[in-house]
Amino acid sequence: MDHDSDETGDGSPASRNRQAVTLPGHRLVMVLGMTQRVGTNHLFDLLLLHPRLAAPGWMHEDYLILHSDHLVRYAGRVSSQWTPAWGVPRAAGRDLELSLGRALEEFVLAGVDLESPVPLFSGAPRRGPLGDREWFALTKTPSIRGLRNVHRLLPSARLVVIVRGGPATVESAVRSFGGTYESWMRTWAAAASEVVDFFRSAPPRSVLVRYEDLVRDRAGEMRRVLEALDLPVEEFPFDRVDHLPVRGSSQTAGVDGPDFSPREPDATFDPLARAGSWDERLLRRFRWIAGSVVEQLGYRHLSEEPDPLRERFTDLRVLIGRGAARLERGVKRRVRRLW
Repeated sequence: MDHDSDETGDGSPASRNRQAVTLPGHRLVMVLGMTQRVGTNHLFDLLLLHPRLAAPGWMHEDYLILHSDHLVRYAGRVSSQWTPAWGVPRAAGRDLELSLGRALEEFVLAGVDLESPVPLFSGAPRRGPLGDREWFALTKTPSIRGLRNVHRLLPSARLVVIVRGGPATVESAVRSFGGTYESWMRTWAAAASEVVDFFRSAPPRSVLVRYEDLVRDRAGEMRRVLEALDLPVEEFPFDRVDHLPVRGSSQTAGVDGPDFSPREPDATFDPLARAGSWDERLLRRFRWIAGSVVEQLGYRHLSEEPDPLRERFTDLRVLIGRGAARLERGVKRRVRRLW
């Protein structure tokens, strides 16, 4: 689909107007992490090296698409109330969706400081005003929830999705935020499946990045990303890509979670060895939960085939444990209400 073409031209005023302007999202570059702990901050900081990209100064993470199902449902329910006998244009419901998307875009653009386009929280170096050149607003969210709605609401948005190998992501998440290996494994597997499904028919100017590839060859990966996003490659400072500080690493996390302020990495920093301590039991459990989606994302399993009987028994034990926990929470709520 051509993002700059009119999708629903039917002669309505809104449709005619949309043919005269670019569809919503034409000035957005959106970075979505498949989950937390996949390198979203690092990719965001790398992209902010580009002189045509700017970010809202207060918006560390935007989450604009996270709850976008509500916007799509809203547009659908509102337009369903319009009586055909009124002569409602065929594309009126779609026009409403695009209008909501345009409002999201305008909200982001309004948050950019044209005189200081790199926010203080970023690890990218400060730079001067944007001037008269064409520029794009950069956003990031460490989640792909709502991914299928990005180009429905913002059909001209340029999209980067970053993924990371399962064991490393899970280990980093447990260290940073707590929780169980089991729950994070399932979170990773569900997100990976959604990413694979999306990129089977992803629209133009959408690009998938593997964190491991980025760390091993930042210059090469950034060139590929910029070309996919149709941003001027010749303006990017490739000499700076290996000199950015680290933000939010699980390796530097304290009792209150990760430290997202820019920090210079020391000699021990090795994000590619995050799951080096995993034993065969954890690796087999991950293989059982994630299955073939691992290879579909370009990774490989690090264990032997799991024993189906043992893993199904573990599935049952986990299910019973979750049920017991829900029951306990329900009992506590009832007791509190009684008192």
